[in-house]
Amino acid sequence: MVVHKEIQNKINHNQYDLTNEFSQLRIITNDYFIPNDVCGTFKATYEMLKAFDEISTQ
Repeated sequence: MVVHKEIQNKINHNQYDLTNEFSQLRIITNDYFIPNDVCGTFKATYEMLKAFDEISTQ
């Protein structure tokens, strides 16, 4: 996943503005939509991403 590499690179260089990356994640995940038939790990991952996204926009 390219977004993961972009986030990792920014963090490694102490660049914490992830606005663009979270924008990409919202598109890829359909705004963190969780289908009914997913496992708990999938659900927890999307919930965590959504929470980090919300924190990053404050």
